[in-house]
Amino acid sequence: MYRSGDRVRWLVEGELEFLGRVDEQVKVRGYRIEPGEIETALVAHPGVRAAVVNVFGAGDDRRLAAHLVPADLTAGVPTVGELREFLKRTLPDFMVPAVFTELAALPLTPNGKVDRAALPEPDGRRPDLDGYLAPATATEELLAGIWAQVLGVDRVGIHDNFFELGGDSIISIQVVARAREFGIHVTVAQLFDHQTVAGLATVAASRNTAEAEQGLVVGDFPLSPIQHWFFEQELREPAHFNQSMLLEVTGRLEPDLLRVAMASVLEQHDALRSRFVREGDGWVGRLMAAEPADLVRVFGTTGRDDEDEWAYMDARGQETQAGLDLAEGPLVRLALFDRGVTDGQGEAEARSEAGVRGATEARGKAGGRDERRGGRQLLFVVAHHMVVDAVSWPVLLEDLTVAYDQVERGAAVRLPAKTTSYMRWSQRLTELAGAPELMAEAEHWRATEAGARPLPRDLGGVNTIASAKEMSVSLDEEQTEQLLRDVPSAFGTQINDVLLSVLGSVLTEWSRTPSVLVDLEGHGREDVGDDIDVSRTVGWFTSVYPVLLGGGPGGGGASGGDPGEALRRTKEYLRAVPRKGQGYGLLRYLADWEPAPGAGAEVAFNYLGQTGQAVGAASGSGGRFTPTGRALGTPQSVQGRRTHLIEINSQIALGRLGLTWTYSTEVHEEATVRRLAQRYIKVLGDLIEYCRRSGVGGYTPSDFPLAALDQDVLDRIQQRFDSPEPPGGTADLGGAS
Repeated sequence: MYRSGDRVRWLVEGELEFLGRVDEQVKVRGYRIEPGEIETALVAHPGVRAAVVNVFGAGDDRRLAAHLVPADLTAGVPTVGELREFLKRTLPDFMVPAVFTELAALPLTPNGKVDRAALPEPDGRRPDLDGYLAPATATEELLAGIWAQVLGVDRVGIHDNFFELGGDSIISIQVVARAREFGIHVTVAQLFDHQTVAGLATVAASRNTAEAEQGLVVGDFPLSPIQHWFFEQELREPAHFNQSMLLEVTGRLEPDLLRVAMASVLEQHDALRSRFVREGDGWVGRLMAAEPADLVRVFGTTGRDDEDEWAYMDARGQETQAGLDLAEGPLVRLALFDRGVTDGQGEAEARSEAGVRGATEARGKAGGRDERRGGRQLLFVVAHHMVVDAVSWPVLLEDLTVAYDQVERGAAVRLPAKTTSYMRWSQRLTELAGAPELMAEAEHWRATEAGARPLPRDLGGVNTIASAKEMSVSLDEEQTEQLLRDVPSAFGTQINDVLLSVLGSVLTEWSRTPSVLVDLEGHGREDVGDDIDVSRTVGWFTSVYPVLLGGGPGGGGASGGDPGEALRRTKEYLRAVPRKGQGYGLLRYLADWEPAPGAGAEVAFNYLGQTGQAVGAASGSGGRFTPTGRALGTPQSVQGRRTHLIEINSQIALGRLGLTWTYSTEVHEEATVRRLAQRYIKVLGDLIEYCRRSGVGGYTPSDFPLAALDQDVLDRIQQRFDSPEPPGGTADLGGAS
């Protein structure tokens, strides 16, 4: 009916699946591109004799690649930087190839045409940062390789900044854990202080000074602040408060071997054997010596059509989610689904729709790809939140994979060495809570909570869990790439600085107040002593603490005005938070201090980092387990009330920053939250563009913590002297729930 040039097929569900183009036009990151235009521009360069441009990658990772034949084979093609600058004179940025590959000649078909199928597949490429310098020592080489792996780039120079390459605090934990496996011992704090490979190599040690009991850890332990927070909520069904992951299985899992492998994982990670019992007026954590229960249930779905199959799995998933017991255990369950021959449209589509914690919206979608013909398996892993957090999952997946592979080969299970136990870490927090200097932070937290203002409400209903609804929005791939790679260098910020600056702007604009109190979730694995290393420790470490965002005195954000000034103010405010927020929980739950009556944030914010990348890169799973992004059952009981009116969870997955806004339909109308979410994306996009402008940027006082300078003095220094480009950020409050 309409001749667009697209080749599609019409699926039985009435949807069109894009297959390609009848001409050479391609679509990359939402843009229609004619490769011939780029090829013409390339051969206009005197150093290029022939060029072919095509697309590599799949789905959200599609990029342009140029294969070039130099005009002079001895001289080679011009540098990547020179080619990109040349193309930008005549082409928009989205038409500049991401990768350039030099060839002696283009491959040809027998009839003399370019054989595009024979072009070599390009590898992932390091972002176009200036001044690449290769590692010179064995330590630098190992660290550079680890960074490249977890950051998803092909190479890392020794002077490349970790955060300008897209790193964040959660990925830094993965770096520390990976380095340990190669005998290099560094801490997250050292990575923040030494943000280049060259700098980190100077403080790396060959021996770990942290205490880590390699045998079974059993006995009672004091609750951590976040665990105290959990029991403070007095949930009606506290045993139903989980995290879960639905995994595609490559190859085939044998249930009995899976049980043996999982038993080894529980022996390795003591927190998974936890019980929580009430004693008197409080609760006590208890680590058992073993987990006697059978953790693996097997379900067959053969003979069911696609819709019935997912309904069946969802019901079994709900049983698994609701089947945990805090006092008796277990707190981990696995459900293995053997799937029969069914028809389906493709799970990848449902996965992309799921977004950030939005998998419930995709539930009921037709799932599965053609490879599920032949009995493909899915593994559903459920763990109570009291024993895991987002940082724990890559460790669990890696160890489950290693253990299963060893059991399958008939070998003894040998997992990576343990880091400090959760018991020892919680004991250390109790020790810190008794330190005299902790009480000095009380004034900061009291002043922060004093800035609380009520949010506008549309309705007068009750904020129940049953009334909760989600709304997801996202940046596109190009904006996300700019947020990760371009924005940090402007003001030396981290992604959390940017996200919270925008949140302050949007919320104060909506509430018409000078500031808004927000509970910020951090990963909580802060430095609490050289003898504590929790980079591979499984457990719930999350810290929750209030921050005051807005344009008022001391507030982090701004409602209007110069976006650069708002971002700098947010950065400085967050850098000044004591102990990266950890002290708030210590004071509130482990010390003799109480917050002001009635004080509390009505908004919660959590940045989960590049969790998909972290799981894939750090799990070392070899492709055996692939997260689907879907959910089965409900992770939390619908009984009881919610802790906040609005919760915003953000993460980067499939190349896009996504944000899920959770609200109560009894308190806020859908249209209100949609306007807020869309406004957030608009303001964030504007801030990204602002930070990418030529001449925008500058230092802030926290970049020079020993100099005791204020912003005015710094600005005058930069104006007087030809200062270098500002460095990457010096702190990150990326969270992990």
